Amino acid sequence: MADQSYRVNEPSVVAEVLDGEVIVVDLDSGNYYALADAAADAWAALDAGASTDRCIAWLGTRYTAPDGVIDQRTRGFVQQLEDAGLVVPEPGRTADELPPPIGDPQPFPELELKPYVELQNLIQLDPILEQDEQGWPLADERP
Repeated sequence: MADQSYRVNEPSVVAEVLDGEVIVVDLDSGNYYALADAAADAWAALDAGASTDRCIAWLGTRYTAPDGVIDQRTRGFVQQLEDAGLVVPEPGRTADELPPPIGDPQPFPELELKPYVELQNLIQLDPILEQDEQGWPLADERP
C-alpha cells in the first residue's frame, strides 16, 4: 500500500469520540464500529489528515512493538477502513498537528475493524437521515 492521505467518507459516515473510544457509524449500511486504544489513535491521525506513513510514525511514538509490526497492522487496518467505505483517499491532503505522546509507550495491540449490525435496520430507517441543504428533514414521499 502506497503512502496515502484519507478523509472520512462524509456524509455517509459519521464519527464521535466517547470516553476515549471512537464510534463510527456508516449511515448507508447501518453498521457501526467501536474503535478503542490504537485503533482510535489511528482513526484520529487519519481524520486529522495524516498520511499512512505519518500515522504509522506517530503510532510508533505512542506504542511499542517488534520491528515492522506497527507498520503491518496499521496498513492492514487502513485497508479495512477503506474496504468498508469508512474512509476515502484524498491525495494532497495536509495533516493537522498530531498531539505528543502522553506517558510511557504501551504494547501495540491488534487492530480489528469489527462491524456491529444490531441497529442496522433502525439506522437505515431513521427519517432524520434524509435532509435538505439546510439540514431540515425531508418529507417522506413514499406512497
